[in-house]
This record gives sequence, structure tokens and C-alpha cells, in this order.
Amino acid sequence: MFQPVAVALIAVFACGVVLLTYGGIARRYGWSVGSWLLGPRPAIAVVALLTMLASLGLSVWVGPWWRILVTVAFGMTAASMFIPLLRGLIQPIAILGLPISWLVVLATFSVARNKPTARAVGHWPHEEKTAYVDRCVLEMAPQLPSPRNPRQVCNCLADSLEAEFGMSDTAAMMAAQPDPRGTKADRRLYRVVTSCVR
Repeated sequence: MFQPVAVALIAVFACGVVLLTYGGIARRYGWSVGSWLLGPRPAIAVVALLTMLASLGLSVWVGPWWRILVTVAFGMTAASMFIPLLRGLIQPIAILGLPISWLVVLATFSVARNKPTARAVGHWPHEEKTAYVDRCVLEMAPQLPSPRNPRQVCNCLADSLEAEFGMSDTAAMMAAQPDPRGTKADRRLYRVVTSCVR
């Protein structure tokens, strides 16, 4: 569960909490407060609030619904631990931590989208694979431009789908739609289809 992106989103949320709450806590205890955190509505507080909301939205998007609870719980815990521990030093750390954490989030997404998935387990039975190719040829023939060979495209699809999904992920393959911004299975199917049809 604690993948790099999950840790980075917790860090983003924690930095946002620090930037939102440190000014009030510091004034109460007499700690130093940067001028950018003073005033009735400092701009940094608006940035912090927006980035916290974005981190919560991404937490739900990249994982199960309860990941939002993990992000809030660990983010609040980290902020409440580090504010009294670091006091005035927490301000520049949070300011630097916010963009660095977002860079980690973006880099992780970029790597995850381009990373080839592990080969699936289990070959398709020969009869099923042949039947798939025959059905595919009938359906593809009217749709493909004339220079393209439907059987060649369908053989490529069969081989690539078998390698990507195998027998173990057949249900995920059947439920997927080729969408570069969809679920993980959708993105896997999209890569296979575009590699064979383009």
C-alpha cells in the first residue's frame, strides 16, 4: 500500500496542514512565524488548502476509496509530530516539501504509465486463440484501410493480448476498454491495440 505515490501524497497533505496551521500554533506558543504566514488571509494558506484537496482527490484516484483516510490520518499525524519538533524550521521545510512532493507524485505517475507490465501467466488454448483470430478477421476486415492485412493485425492482437493478459487476467481483459486514461486494464488494452492497429 505504501507505494512512492502514496507516500508523496501523504507528504503533500502534511505540508499543506503545516502551512495552514503553523501560524496560529506558533503565535500561541511564541515561536517564530515567517511574514508570508502572517495576515488575515495569506496566499500561502490558499495554496496549501488547494493542494491538500488535490492530494485527497488523487489518493482516491490512484487507489481504493479508503486511501483518502490513510492520506488524512498519516498526513495529520506527520504534521502534528513535526510542528512541535522542528518549530520555526518546519516553515521552509514545508515550503520546499510541497513542490518536491508534487514532483515525486508526477514522476511516479509518468513512470507507472510508461512501465511495461509483467507478463501474464498462462497461454491461451490453441483452439480458442485460433477462433479469436477468425472472429477478429471477420470483424476487422470492413474496418481496416485496404493496404492492411486483417489476419496479420488479428494475429498481432492475439499474440499481444495473450502475452499481456494470459489466462490469469482474461476477466480484466474482457471488462476493459482501450482508453489511455482509464483503469490499469484499460491502459494495458490500449497499448496492445495501438501497437497492432497503427
